[in-house]
Amino acid sequence: MRSALATDTYTLKGDPNGETYTPTFTFHGFRYLEITELDEPPALSDVVANVIYSDMTDTGSIKTSDELVNQLVSNTYWGQRSNFLSTPTDCPQRDERMGWSGDAQIFCGTAAYIMNVKTFYDKYITDLNDCQRKDGSYPDVAPQTNRAAYTGSGNNAWGDAGIIIPWIMYKRYGDISYIEKYYDNMKKYTKYLLSTSENYIRKVGAYGDWLSIDESTRIDVTNTAYCVYVFDIMHKAALLTGHDSDALHFAESAANYREAWNSKYVKSKGVLRSDTQTSYLVALAFEIVPEEDRQLYADTLNEKILKNCTRLTTGFIGCPLLLPVLCEYGHTDTAFALLQQTEYPSWKYPVLQGATTIWERWNSYTKSDGFGNAGMNSFNHYSYGSVTEWMYSYMLGIRADESTPGFSHFLFKPAAGADITFAEGEYDSAHGIIKSAWEAQDGQITAYKCTVPCNTSATLYLPGIAEKITESGSSLDSAEGVSVISSADGVTVIELTGGSYIFEISK
Repeated sequence: MRSALATDTYTLKGDPNGETYTPTFTFHGFRYLEITELDEPPALSDVVANVIYSDMTDTGSIKTSDELVNQLVSNTYWGQRSNFLSTPTDCPQRDERMGWSGDAQIFCGTAAYIMNVKTFYDKYITDLNDCQRKDGSYPDVAPQTNRAAYTGSGNNAWGDAGIIIPWIMYKRYGDISYIEKYYDNMKKYTKYLLSTSENYIRKVGAYGDWLSIDESTRIDVTNTAYCVYVFDIMHKAALLTGHDSDALHFAESAANYREAWNSKYVKSKGVLRSDTQTSYLVALAFEIVPEEDRQLYADTLNEKILKNCTRLTTGFIGCPLLLPVLCEYGHTDTAFALLQQTEYPSWKYPVLQGATTIWERWNSYTKSDGFGNAGMNSFNHYSYGSVTEWMYSYMLGIRADESTPGFSHFLFKPAAGADITFAEGEYDSAHGIIKSAWEAQDGQITAYKCTVPCNTSATLYLPGIAEKITESGSSLDSAEGVSVISSADGVTVIELTGGSYIFEISK
């Protein structure tokens, strides 16, 4: 906790009926409460801890056959719940509690599944723009604090939050108002990025793949990759808001950053000069390398992970991209193996050490070295909990359709793997509750259930061929609300209208 010792001093009045004390104008992030100097221990019911966070409705839930995965989901939930108080803080317990923009954008997609964060992030978007600097850069921390001496602005993945978070809010909730309101600010930020790049390579930056483990990715690699991502978003945002000439400029800038990235960092087809997991991840997630070569890069990434004993090396930037990219390019088995990894470093390692929230570092504690340096070692830091977004969007398969934001139409793309035999969950979207559940044997889905809200539709990508899939005992061509689009390469694509469905898949 550094200097933020969570200590309140209260003098008892001596009321024989008992007394209640609640601190005001402060809050404490803590796990344990110590009570001393009593003649006999109080009953557990004598002490109540009030959970303090911004008023957000829970919208998501996940349960699987793996209790460690379930605990990981719980850890992410409590990390969000204890950090989302007025602003998305990096940690609730130590003398920092600042709204770090990088953490906020990395976790934004996860947060929007777990809770309705629309108004919460609306407020944070306002904070970012209120704190935008004269040169157009967005701050590392918003609202700005008196600790500005060691925080800066305009660092890729951090300052980029001013562009990325409004875009995620648009996709999830269908609300374009904040893109419209702050379009000029966002455009000003793109000018800042261009002015601080050399031949479309951006070397300026402070963090990069923050707190990666065993591998260090060059900051200019991730910086330039994020420039591609930002200009791609701005191209789409400009088209949506009627700024057609700007859209052409943003598309051209994105193309120039892509060309520069490939020219500088590609060694040969499928191989990068910056040979780290995160380098391959940004190349693929942001669609930087040529489309015809992407499978080669994904295969190289997969080989690197397997050679590393199926262990990750990613930091804040690479972490949310890792499992989605592997799944997109056919390496679902490796994605699930990483999720199931119990050795350090992994998501399950802290769970096995008794963690109830997400740790700041992969090595916040290790059996071999004990606790990390207390100067910067938080045990409640939600960024690595961004893996939970993959659980919703890939494991359960509930995904937004960018062409119809707000889940008026959406996608189901469920995936199974490892020894997980079932997964079920739901997401209360802007258009109603979406449910997804599957049973599996040997990593293959054998049964699938889903619910599509009324007045919406969904496209289901279901493993298996149409002839071997039934819905509530009927063939697909006679099932109500079901329309088969295609069935090829072991995947059947089905269009669904509002309703609940039960699919059985035979081998």
